[in-house]
Amino acid sequence: MSLTMPRAGFDTLLEDLEDAEDRVAVLKEHLAIAQGERAPSLTLEEAERLLAGESPVKVWREKLDFTQRQLAARA
Repeated sequence: MSLTMPRAGFDTLLEDLEDAEDRVAVLKEHLAIAQGERAPSLTLEEAERLLAGESPVKVWREKLDFTQRQLAARA
């Protein structure tokens, strides 16, 4: 028994598979971060702020959603 499908349908299935693989990779990263196995990655905007000379402490503090007082208390 053989099965055929239009090329457009195959391309759509392939794109859906790639999207699903991307979602799994993102979920794995979020899980590793939540379990403390890995530090969060910087976004492009955050990296650009660092490259522009902004304080790394401020960028990471804001990324981790800490106030200055919270960060001081944890330090």
